[in-house]
Parts: sequence; structure tokens; C-alpha cells
Amino acid sequence: WETDDGVRQMNAGAGLAPAADPPNTAPKITSGSPDQTAKVGQPVKLMAAATDDGIPAKRGRSEGGLSFKWIQYRGPGQVSLDPATTPVAGKTAESSTMATFSAPGVYWVQAIASDGLLEAVHAIKVTVE
Repeated sequence: WETDDGVRQMNAGAGLAPAADPPNTAPKITSGSPDQTAKVGQPVKLMAAATDDGIPAKRGRSEGGLSFKWIQYRGPGQVSLDPATTPVAGKTAESSTMATFSAPGVYWVQAIASDGLLEAVHAIKVTVE
């Protein structure tokens, strides 16, 4: 097992563990798809990009850096996201997914950039006809 200040803070709470030096900051979304219009059953490409401070450091076999997770946040039907997760090594990262919608309506899809401890979200509104 390997632990660092970030792991200690997650398990003990920020008041019980020493602060990381320098402190970890959340990833920052640098760009992403604007609101989209799509048709039922036809895939649409969504993208997001983020940067990070490189903290926490790589541990064990993990590649470190950022990872992206794509989720359906709201909407009247199902959304198929391919791929739904994207591991990316490094301090800057881009991710894209193909989203296919099952029913007409207004959907919100989110790209969540994570450094393993903190996250940033990019929300995309998709109107499906």
C-alpha cells in the first residue's frame, strides 16, 4: 500500500491530515463541445479538454494524470456513450465520445475530468429531434 497526503485527507478529513505541499487543485476544463442538436439513433461526437497541476503524483501501476468519465446527467431516454471513460496520462488531456440518443427531448451530458482526488465538469446540452 502506498499513501500520500491526498489519501490521508480523503480518509481522515482535511483537519486531521497535513496539507499537501503544494496543495492539489482541481482540474480545469479548457474547452468542450457547445450545445448540440442531434437526431434519434444517430451518433453525435462530444468532446472536452482539461489541464491539471499533476497532483496527486502517480502511484503504483496507475498512469497518473487525468481521466475522463462521460455520463448522462438528465434526459427523457437512454444515452449510449462510446467510450464512457478515457484514461489519459499527463497534465493536459482531451476526450471525446460518441453519444447516441434513444428518444427525442432535451438531454444533458457531462464530461467529468478527474485527477484521482478532485474533479471538474463540462456540461453539454443536446436537443434531440
